[in-house]
This record gives sequence, structure tokens and C-alpha cells, in this order.
Amino acid sequence: MRFATVCAVLVSANLLPSQEPAPTLKLSVGTPMSVVAAAFGKPFGPFAVAVGDDNAMVGAPTGRWDVYHLKAPSDRMYVTMVHFGMRPSAESDSAKAVDALMVTPRGTTTVLQLLKDQPAFASACNTTCEVVLVKNRAGNRSLLLRPKNGERKIVLYFEGDSAVAKWASVTSVDSVVSWAYALSRSQFQEHRKSTDEQVIATWSPETGQMK
Repeated sequence: MRFATVCAVLVSANLLPSQEPAPTLKLSVGTPMSVVAAAFGKPFGPFAVAVGDDNAMVGAPTGRWDVYHLKAPSDRMYVTMVHFGMRPSAESDSAKAVDALMVTPRGTTTVLQLLKDQPAFASACNTTCEVVLVKNRAGNRSLLLRPKNGERKIVLYFEGDSAVAKWASVTSVDSVVSWAYALSRSQFQEHRKSTDEQVIATWSPETGQMK
């Protein structure tokens, strides 16, 4: 279901112009909806996540997401899906802010390249993230970047292409990624209870290297 839906989004990305160059300097979890609207204008369209969808099973919030076609250096382009949640004690749309992001690169892009292109993702690690190899019950492997600082509430999750006969695993920051998520740590953990995890390294946005 996820592959068919995103195909339509990616096709439209090839036909429509991209939005603000290198915009993710302003786009991150916690960015107010008003700031996003001022920086990028109207989204190209909605993206719906329903209960039971693959994205929801990862921990992505259900409901409407807004789609932007955002450009990075060297003309790389990412389809970026933004979810707005209500801030605590807020009651109006003017108080909404980004609470989750999904990104699908157009073309071949590694986890490390995406982190370099998308400051909103790299900043989630603050100083250092644990690099965790995650294996689900089917044996497919994905990569989780989990802040070592327990107070950081966002995790980064990277998956390969699931629309092929053999799942394309993501096992390091040099692996090609098809889906990248910045999600609530608690929501992600709630949906990943049945997986095996192995900490394989640490990654720092300051050095851009694994250790």
C-alpha cells in the first residue's frame, strides 16, 4: 500500500518544480505550522496515513500529512512529508507544529548523504546517536539512530526498498535508503517491541562519522 501511494507522489515530483532550495535549515520537529507556510508556501498535496499502513506500523502518526518537494545541494530532491501536531494545551491550528517527518529521496541516496542534506534529521542526534541495526520478524534489516541523551524525544529510522523481490536492507550509514523518518521516540518504541536490536556504532553530526 505504501509503495503504490508514494509512486504517485514521486511521479508528481518529476513533473512539478521543487520548492525552496536547501529548505531544511528551517524545517525540523517543533517548527510552527505558520513558519512552514511562510517558508515553503502551499504543499503540493496531502498524504494520508491510516491505521495498519506500513508507515503507521513504523510509528508515523495517522491522518493527514502535507507533501513538499524540497531541493538539496547538487540538485538532489526529496519528497518530504510533514505532520503537524497540536502543542500541549493548544486548541487552534495556529498553535500546531511539526511533530514528525517522512522523507523519500529521488534517486540513489545513502543514509549519510541524507543526514548531510537534511539538517532537521542530523540535529535530532544533538551530539551523538547510537547506530542500531534493527531486524524485524521477517529478517529484514533497517537502521535506527537513537540519541544517547535520553532526554531527546526524536529518533531517526531508515528503511530500504520493500517493493522488490528481496528486501533492500539498510545496515550502515553508507546503505541506500528509500524511506527516512523523524519520529516520536515513544511512538516508535511502541511499534517496535517485537524486533531484534543490535547497537553497532555511534554517529555524531559534528564529525559525520561512525565510531
